[in-house]
Amino acid sequence: MTGESEERLDFSLETSGVEEEASLGITLVRLDQEYLGLEVLDVQEVITVDILTPLFRLPPHILGVINLRGHVLPVAQLGTLLGLPSAGATRGVVVRSPADAMHQAAFLVDVVIGIRWVRPSSLMEVPPTVEEDRREFFRALVPGKPAAILLRSERLFHSQSWCTK
Repeated sequence: MTGESEERLDFSLETSGVEEEASLGITLVRLDQEYLGLEVLDVQEVITVDILTPLFRLPPHILGVINLRGHVLPVAQLGTLLGLPSAGATRGVVVRSPADAMHQAAFLVDVVIGIRWVRPSSLMEVPPTVEEDRREFFRALVPGKPAAILLRSERLFHSQSWCTK
């Protein structure tokens, strides 16, 4: 890590007293002080966004496009989309739309931490205290240290916030 204190995280899969259950892989990322997760199967790759072509008359969370090996991808500030701080995010998590693998975008985050394996039955309900306009993006709470919010990848692509005002 560059100049940051190393984060100690728990990536273990708790196995005591539970019958065998398929594991769910979650790519864990950090935005400011929030830990978020995306299903591993929806994450194509992790990139550093160096050169960005800005576009105009777009929603505030869409910063522009990049050329990724001949494919033009939109680049979105994940923090802005979710209403979280995100200044200085340069790591791009290239996500495929679960509904249509041809739709992809790079979502900027501060840090990509790694993969956490959890049992689907261990996921917890999103608390009702979460603001209604952000709730559409959140699928569940992921247990562990630190706890994380599992995002609905499909909502990242099909939210009204992609439409220009």
